[in-house]
Order: sequence, then structure tokens, then C-alpha cells
Amino acid sequence: MMANISHRLTLIREKMLSERRLILIVGILILLPLVIGSVFFVNKREPQAASSAPTNIKTTRISTVAGEVCFDTDLPVEAALRCSIGITGVKIFCGKDATPQMSRCLKTSDFDVTLNSGTGYYVFINTGREQESLAYIPASPDDPKFSLDAESYTEEALWICRGESGFDPALDINQDGCVNLADMDEFY
Repeated sequence: MMANISHRLTLIREKMLSERRLILIVGILILLPLVIGSVFFVNKREPQAASSAPTNIKTTRISTVAGEVCFDTDLPVEAALRCSIGITGVKIFCGKDATPQMSRCLKTSDFDVTLNSGTGYYVFINTGREQESLAYIPASPDDPKFSLDAESYTEEALWICRGESGFDPALDINQDGCVNLADMDEFY
């Protein structure tokens, strides 16, 4: 009788271990596609966010009360523009793509936005990235240096490029993406 009970206990233990293995295998089979899918999704999404950064940014004051901002992106995205008189000032809407595009020129006048005459505007370009890109619409259609001061070209302001902390696009007169001696040369 003892041998029979011991045999039954062994059979029950083996059956329980077999059920645990089955539950573990089913759990792995359910979770494995979720993990692989998540890794694929994260890897697929990450380059797109970085590649939507604006490039070839060019700004023009097309009239005393309107500006134009042209730029490209590596992906078709809907970009939005916000303008401000100062880098840290209040930002107002000043343009938006109607459809996703890779290359665009947005005019503030197309959106019934009137810029103050004789005032330069910082433009914050949003292409869906966490950080907006910065550009500058000069104060005058005839002279991109109109509202600048020679004392603005300090050691701290020079040798800084777009995307770096402290970059001031108002000082980038030639719009090459960096504040350097070429901009100072154009200023003087």
C-alpha cells in the first residue's frame, strides 16, 4: 500500500511539473512576439524622429510686414511655425503646412500674420521633434543687419552652430547655420 501511495505521489508530482512547463512555454510563446514587436517598433521609429530635423533653413523678409521661411526635411512631415520678437519671448502662430511635405516655403502673409515693421522675428520650426529648430526673419527686407548691434558678436556668440546651446540665428547673417567670422565680415 505504501508503495502504491508513493507511486501515486510521484505521478502527481510529474503531472504538476509537466503542467508548469506547459504554462511556461505558452507564456513565452505569447510574450516573445510582443517583445520582438516592441524592439522592432522602437528601432523603426527612432530614425524617423531624427531625420525630420529641418535642413537648408533660409529666411527672408519679403515685405515690411511679412516673412518667408524655407527648409527641407528628410521625411514628409507637417511643419508648424511660431514667431517671437525674442528668443525667450511669447511665441505666436505664423504658419503651417497644409499637408506633409519634404521641401517647403511658408510665408507669414499666407496665414494672415502681420509682422511688425522694422522688427526682427525669431522663428521656431516644429517638425514633430522634441526640440524646435530656430531661425530668424530679419527686420528689413533690404538689409538683414538692420536691427543688429556690432556688440552682439562676442566671443560667446561666435563659433556656435544651429542646434547648439546659445546659437542666435539673428547673428548668422549669411544663413550657413553657424555664427562665425564670415557673418562679422558681412556685418561690417
